[in-house]
Amino acid sequence: MQVVKNILLGLVVFWFGILVLMPKQGFYYKLEEQLNTQGIQLNEKVIKESWFGLNLGDVSLYVKGIKIATIEKIELMSLLFYTTLEVKGVHLDDSFKAMMPQDVEEIEVRHSVLNPLLLSIDANASFAVITGEVEVMTRKVHLELNETKGIEMLQPHLKPQGKGWVYERVF
Repeated sequence: MQVVKNILLGLVVFWFGILVLMPKQGFYYKLEEQLNTQGIQLNEKVIKESWFGLNLGDVSLYVKGIKIATIEKIELMSLLFYTTLEVKGVHLDDSFKAMMPQDVEEIEVRHSVLNPLLLSIDANASFAVITGEVEVMTRKVHLELNETKGIEMLQPHLKPQGKGWVYERVF
C-alpha cells in the first residue's frame, strides 16, 4: 500500500512540475508564428505567466494587416488534460459597425482529452448568448444564438431554430 501511495505522490509531483515549469511564453510565440502564416497577427501590450497558464492584456487583432478588434484580456489555463481559453472585452473596430455587432463581453473555449476532437464554446455578447462547438476533424462550426437582439445584419448567415438562431459553417 505504501508503494502505491509513493508512486501516486511521485506522479502528482511530476505532473505539477511539468505544469509549473512548462515554457508557456514559448508556446504562445509558436502559436503566434503559426497564426502569422495565415495572415493573423496578435499584438499584445502585457504578457504574464501564471502557475498553470498565460495572461495577455490589451491585445490588438490584425488580419492581413487590417485591425479587426481590440481585446482587453486573454487567459489561457492548461492542466494538460483540460484546457480553457477565456477572452474578455472584445471590441470590433468601428469600420465593421455596419457588418456585425461590435461588443462581446466574454468568450470561453474549452478542450478536454476525454473528447479531443471537440472544442466547446460559450460566449456572452451584446447581441446574444452563444453556445456551440467546433469539430476539429470535420472542421465544422455549430453555434446557437439565444436571447438575440439587434442581429439583423447577421440574419442572412443564420438559420432560425426554436427560440433562437443557428450558425453552421465548415472552414
